[in-house]
Amino acid sequence: MIKLMEFGVWLRNSRSKLGISTRLLASTCEVSPSYISQVERGHIQKPSLEVARKIMAALAIENAESILKQYGFIEAGDTFIENNDYETKRNQLIEHLSREIQNMDFEQLEAINLFYKYQDMFMKISKVEKHASDLNTKIPMRALSEYIDFLHHKYVVNRLKRIFEMNDEA
Repeated sequence: MIKLMEFGVWLRNSRSKLGISTRLLASTCEVSPSYISQVERGHIQKPSLEVARKIMAALAIENAESILKQYGFIEAGDTFIENNDYETKRNQLIEHLSREIQNMDFEQLEAINLFYKYQDMFMKISKVEKHASDLNTKIPMRALSEYIDFLHHKYVVNRLKRIFEMNDEA
C-alpha cells in the first residue's frame, strides 16, 4: 500500500484534531513527550508495535488495524486485538490458535509441545523480545536466533552428517 504521508505526520494531524497535547499522549502511552515529538518530526520513523497500539488506543482510533497495516506495523494476515478486556483477548487468542493448530503438520505440533515443555524459558524470551521492541531494536533476538542456529548446526546437522558418513562406510 502506498503511504500518503509518514506515520509521524499522521500522528501529529490526528493528535492535533483531537486537541490532545504531546505531554498527555506521551503519558497515556507510557513514553516521554520527546519520544512523541521525535516520532511526529520523523526522527523516529516507526515506533514499536506496542507503542503504536498504545497511540491508537489513546487517540481512540476506530480503524486502528487499517492504520497499523497502512504504515507497516502489521501485515495483512496479522490479527489485531483492540479490546483491552483480558478475557476477550484470551478467548480471541484461543480461537485463533485453535484454527492454526488444526492446519499444522506433525513436526509443527511437536514444536508446540516442546514450547509447552519449556514454557518458562520461552516466557523469558518473550520478555526480552518485548523490551527489544520497546527500544525499537531486534539485537537481542538476532543474537538469540544466531545462537539457536549454532545449536541446530552443532546438534542436528553435524549428527546427521555423522550418521550418513557411518552409513557410507558400511
